[in-house]
Amino acid sequence: MEGLEEEKRIWVPDEAEIWKLAYVVQRQEGAGTVTVEPLEGGEPFTVKIADTHGFDASHTRDLDDAADLNNLHEGPLLHLIISRFKKDKIYTNVGGVLISVNPYKFIPNLYTLKTSGGQAAAATGAAVASPTAVASQGDASDAVVGYGPHVYSVAEGALEAMAPSVTGSIKNQSVVISGESGAGKTEASKHVMRFLINQSMKKDSHAAPNLTQLVREVSGGNSDRGSLVIHRSSLGGDLRGSAVSATSSANKRRGSLIAAGATVDPVGTSTSTDIESKLMQSNVILEAFGNAKTVRNDNSSRFGKYIKLQYNEQGRMMQANTMHFLLEKSRLVSLANKERNYHVFYQLCKGGMELPYADELYLQDPTKFRLIAQGKCVTISDEVDDAADFALLDQSLQECGLTVMEEDAIWELLAALLHLGNVGIETTNIKGAEHSKVVSASEVPVALIAELLGLEEDELQKACTYHEMHNTVHGAATTIHVPLNKEQATNSIEALIKFIYSELFSWLVAKINQAHGSSRKTFPSFIGILDIFGFEIMKHNSFEQICINFANEVLQQQFNQHIFVLEQEIYASEGLDWSQISFRDNQALIDLIGKKPKGLLIICEEHVKLSFKRAPDNSALLQTYHNTHSKNEFYAKPRFKDPAFVVKHFAGDVTYQVAGFIEKNRDS
Repeated sequence: MEGLEEEKRIWVPDEAEIWKLAYVVQRQEGAGTVTVEPLEGGEPFTVKIADTHGFDASHTRDLDDAADLNNLHEGPLLHLIISRFKKDKIYTNVGGVLISVNPYKFIPNLYTLKTSGGQAAAATGAAVASPTAVASQGDASDAVVGYGPHVYSVAEGALEAMAPSVTGSIKNQSVVISGESGAGKTEASKHVMRFLINQSMKKDSHAAPNLTQLVREVSGGNSDRGSLVIHRSSLGGDLRGSAVSATSSANKRRGSLIAAGATVDPVGTSTSTDIESKLMQSNVILEAFGNAKTVRNDNSSRFGKYIKLQYNEQGRMMQANTMHFLLEKSRLVSLANKERNYHVFYQLCKGGMELPYADELYLQDPTKFRLIAQGKCVTISDEVDDAADFALLDQSLQECGLTVMEEDAIWELLAALLHLGNVGIETTNIKGAEHSKVVSASEVPVALIAELLGLEEDELQKACTYHEMHNTVHGAATTIHVPLNKEQATNSIEALIKFIYSELFSWLVAKINQAHGSSRKTFPSFIGILDIFGFEIMKHNSFEQICINFANEVLQQQFNQHIFVLEQEIYASEGLDWSQISFRDNQALIDLIGKKPKGLLIICEEHVKLSFKRAPDNSALLQTYHNTHSKNEFYAKPRFKDPAFVVKHFAGDVTYQVAGFIEKNRDS
């Protein structure tokens, strides 16, 4: 049927390819169906006309911008992206959106940059991850000459839009990177920073000779897998994260990380080259402490971050500030099958053996520690060397200004957490009440664990086996120590592990900011880079997933606002002809999860308060959910009588198992 006219082609739904082209054989207008034959040959079949889409000659062209397609819909869009992907063209614009597809291989010269002297600075590890989209908004053009559809184009657009206008006004920019879990968001953020660093270094001729080393550092590491969205918008203010002042337990033998309650003293503004070099080193640190292997991704970011790069009037990068949020603390004490805990634990077990005081840390093979072995996966692949990565991490910590005593204290804290995960609980009955005691389940005594934490043994015992209650009686403050039973003491130990690691992570981010020259001094403009958890639909979805997916729903709303709502308002204000674009407004779904007083997270918080008076009852929580939201269009009960509920997200329906919701939310 090769001689048929183009108008006899049609897009039809396909189970494997979603959409595919077929030839029209016969239309049955009365029945509302059409008989078609696949382009590649095969038996004719019949589909509903309403389920098909029209074909246009532009649908077979290799276009840099899918917005140039006539009669644009899912079929030709997917066809364009896939056909370009097969030619190693992983980037495609859709107007102000950049889509990227993971090549799963190195593509030569894909990320080559030019220095101010014209020399090429080639990147290593240039494989990015899966279907990606980048939305670009502002005053700058959609593409950069010389790059075409590229993540660099988004970064360049942000720089151009940030520059002072003829009126002298400056529009701060944010690059928002989002997408499903394993989308390559972290790798994309690295390439954005890499481009911005290159442009900043052009402002300083003394910095150019160091570019090659810097771009190697920023391009290193394992790439994510999946799909992502990068959205650049002009923002007058910040995208707010949660920058927490760090506290940590002090180690009395080798110095403390930071005095309890103290914050890192800001330093003066660093030079551009220092900031850029340390910004690259900080990627190594954050990935070691904040990334982990999941079933979908060997190097999955388990936290979100917002990096704010501040510029002076001449367009030079002067300081950087990182805010972090949503660190997945539950991973520290509970792992799914075939998943790992945070990379740093395995790096310490493998590489820490070379430390001069390794014997004092009682390090062993990762399989010996429950916290990091319970996923039955202590290695990633033959290509990943945890011992070598530990040496790189050690170097990066030094580059970011940590002292030897501070590094020692980090390793001691991490070793203490590993040993704390191996302890057991013994109980005795005293006057009718169950009392617990932490006991060693290995050759490492509890006293040594306490020493590594900078505590006396009785202080650790009390922290793990008693609940402290404060009352005021007749104006006098009193403190009561209530003994915990075995289950409560176990939960207390896990809460302590999560608290210490979370505070350590916050402290490290504060140290990184200090190294980046972050201070109270402000500069006239900034470019922010938001790298957030991707949307997750796992085999088992729990409290962590609903928090992650809620954040992505809010981010999707931001995307809709800039791509659809604001554009339409601009067209209307300028009297331009435009068609009303329909899109799914997810405000009702956001309300379902987070709006007071009946949002899912709000109800969970109420049940947390009740759990301090009685045992957590997740089944009662689930029943409250069902009773409150059974008629909500975005909420559903599971098909089977599982202790779960379903939320109909923009990315798909997700079934959440309610077990552990209250305990994880309480996090105490």
